[in-house]
Amino acid sequence: MALNRQSVIASTISHKSYNKTAFDSVLILTDKATFAEDYRVYQSATGFLEDNTDQALIDPGTLLFMQEPKLVTVIVAKVDSTIVDIGALSADMVRLDSVLDTDFFAVTVVSAHTDDQLLELAKYIETQEMLGCFYTNNSLTIAVDTTDLASRISAIGLRHSFVWYHSSLRLDMAFISRFLGEKIGMVSAKHLVLPGISSSDLTTTEMTNLLNKNCNVYDRERKKYVFTKQGTTASNENIKSVAGEIFISVTCIEALYELQLNNSVLSFNTIDLKRVASTLLFQLKKAQNQKIIAEDDPALGASYIMTLNPLRAESKLEVSIKYLDAGVMKFIEINFTAFKDDTQFNIERTA
Repeated sequence: MALNRQSVIASTISHKSYNKTAFDSVLILTDKATFAEDYRVYQSATGFLEDNTDQALIDPGTLLFMQEPKLVTVIVAKVDSTIVDIGALSADMVRLDSVLDTDFFAVTVVSAHTDDQLLELAKYIETQEMLGCFYTNNSLTIAVDTTDLASRISAIGLRHSFVWYHSSLRLDMAFISRFLGEKIGMVSAKHLVLPGISSSDLTTTEMTNLLNKNCNVYDRERKKYVFTKQGTTASNENIKSVAGEIFISVTCIEALYELQLNNSVLSFNTIDLKRVASTLLFQLKKAQNQKIIAEDDPALGASYIMTLNPLRAESKLEVSIKYLDAGVMKFIEINFTAFKDDTQFNIERTA
């Protein structure tokens, strides 16, 4: 569908707004914080290091703010590792998500929680539009053993979570800061150089064992090059690709909410469908500019297509978006349904 640029821009100018997802932010769940509040928000190393004096937080915090570019916002939230219930950490996550007034896109953990509890957290993250970035220094990770965290997360094929192995350094913190330091799509998850991180220097067998578990590492190649390797989620999908899919889903859904916010009588008639189409296509073009969606092919045409299916009798609109991923060069489909009842406007992501 060809669109006039000015008409697209005009259709998305808003008089009302609400906070959008902050893709350049991370939430650290920790039992090492000593401040009184449930959480604190930081945008520089100074405040972070003044408040958090436990070495378990100092080390990852230093790595977070050492990257360049680095993420903008770090939220440190308190959790209780003394509760033995397997769902304790994920329950804390749900509680914090309901009270946080600062948004985040990725979750990491600095605490004494068990692998069982970390796995439950990863399962919860899978149901949300966010990323789970996990760290392990368990030596079983580089062995053939399958009881380690990386093996267990990989075994159930979680798409939103990924594990980083390093024997002594919080590689996960350095990675997530660097990865979210630029716009989603503008940086790959592999071949990243991370200040403050030394090579894991794994043997060929250890590397094979680790990569077979879809675990990520920082290691040498051709003796002199050191960078992130693998760059995949537990389901063996490119982290950049999964993050890009979430980005497109979230930005399109939030754009529809804002459209409804500024058009209180928004319906799914012909005129309003044009507004919806313009709004969503604007978001897809933005994703293309960020190199999430591949460039259009002069011979083959557009690299993305959107279908709107209004079910007027049910006051519903089915939206289907299919696009060519710029990183892995495969087609990805996103579906969601917008619907209205007597009290509110709702949007649900569907499989």
